[in-house]
Amino acid sequence: MDQGILAATQPETLASAITERTAAEVASRHFGVEGSASRLRGEKDANFLITAPSGNQFVMKLSVGHQAEADARFQSSIIEHIASTDTELCVPSSVLTVDRQYTVNVPIGGERSATARLATYVDGQPIGFQPPGQTDHRRLGRTLGALNAALERHQAPHPVLPTPWDMQQMVKLLRYTESIPDRSARRLATHYAEAFLTDTLPRFGKLPAQTIHNDANRDNLLIVDNSPLYGVIDFGDAVLGPRVQDLAVLCAYHCDAVDWIDAVTAIVDGFQSVCPIGDELDLLGGAIAARHALTLIITHQRALLDPANRPYIMRNEPHARVGLANIDRVSPEFLNDHIRARTERTH
Repeated sequence: MDQGILAATQPETLASAITERTAAEVASRHFGVEGSASRLRGEKDANFLITAPSGNQFVMKLSVGHQAEADARFQSSIIEHIASTDTELCVPSSVLTVDRQYTVNVPIGGERSATARLATYVDGQPIGFQPPGQTDHRRLGRTLGALNAALERHQAPHPVLPTPWDMQQMVKLLRYTESIPDRSARRLATHYAEAFLTDTLPRFGKLPAQTIHNDANRDNLLIVDNSPLYGVIDFGDAVLGPRVQDLAVLCAYHCDAVDWIDAVTAIVDGFQSVCPIGDELDLLGGAIAARHALTLIITHQRALLDPANRPYIMRNEPHARVGLANIDRVSPEFLNDHIRARTERTH
């Protein structure tokens, strides 16, 4: 079957070609960073933690495919732009090659090559490791709002290529709903994906678009010492889209809590405190449901394509299934009205 937008080289296909020793050699030869390498998990790239004798740490990402170099340059331009506009945001910094470039192509066996890039390691604990009830949801919203405000004037160095995790690409993914084995989850995913295409996506096109992170999940937001905001890592799914799309992605990862409506409302309140989005909020409920549908579709289809990596690929599926069922019980419209009523009192 033609996998279309879901076609991607999995990290496991790179593992045999890119060993920890190879990653350390690339860091030394091309980036001037000496140190040991240890493998990190990933969905698309081969990732390594490089630890220097001084204790300083870096993250190396090696990618293959026709858009790997363009993606790497886009991500590098994002974090450099943030560094030049907002000092409170804690994000990685790019490490240039010895030739003062953001990326380098390295051979990985035969005629194949990979695009390598290196960034500083953000030392912090992912919020997913916090016990239930300890996450500061308003602070999460402020963090993402500050990020969106910082990226408002970011200019992509080239046309941004599509990623399956961009809900604006939903029409290309709808055919994969059959990969969801649970009948109830499949029905909800199909319903809200189709509703997004019919009701929400056409209105997205009338909104201002900018660079957005698009993946504010529990692994990509970090508790960082002495920082008023959470740390933000992994810009690998960044796209151009409306700010409400970025807010919806963050909210989606907190719809499985017992007090999920309060959690989502606090996130929106925090976001609005630094990045007001006005009438875009009317699209939030539908966009949250669409993100859950997207997660169910992509995780199940990619797990079929790469069963060896299934545990990692499926890690967010239970949250999406519960979150989508929660939204369905109240409706996206109710959620929008509730959030609007609660947040208008403070903004």
